[in-house]
Amino acid sequence: MATISLSVNASLVGSETLETSESPAAGGGVLSFNGYNVSAVNLGGSTTPAVDVTPVDLSDTLAGATKDFDLTAAPPAKDIADTVDLTGKKLIALLMRVVSGNAAGVALAGQGANAYDLFGPSGQVTVYPGGVVVYSFLSAASQLPTVGAGAKDVRLTGTAADVVQAIAYFGTP
Repeated sequence: MATISLSVNASLVGSETLETSESPAAGGGVLSFNGYNVSAVNLGGSTTPAVDVTPVDLSDTLAGATKDFDLTAAPPAKDIADTVDLTGKKLIALLMRVVSGNAAGVALAGQGANAYDLFGPSGQVTVYPGGVVVYSFLSAASQLPTVGAGAKDVRLTGTAADVVQAIAYFGTP
């Protein structure tokens, strides 16, 4: 069996250069903002959570306004013509990018009676053209549903011809 690994980083590093009038004691100065950053977390098959199944590719160029994915027969990133069954697994991390040329935002949410509620019941995330979101659930993954017969369907909703690039890592919390 292949070895799966994932490195999760979350950071925003910003600064503000102050005028002397804003900080006379320092003669101006620079403030840095990075206190909420998460250092790299490296995950694999023996970590908690364990990333122990091949990542899945939820990318698509929408032929209509929607694209549905069944997580019990999801397209693995290594060969999207194949399928991988994520039954018994939970979402660990997701990256979703909507290309800048799209007509509007693209939403990702659970779908229908067997919805996999990534963002809680009736929750969704909408990413607008040029936008990128990264969700890492790490220890919170235990709060997400387990993929199975009653929690397996997700849907991308946008405009025909919208391009979405998305990869998701599932595993065992």
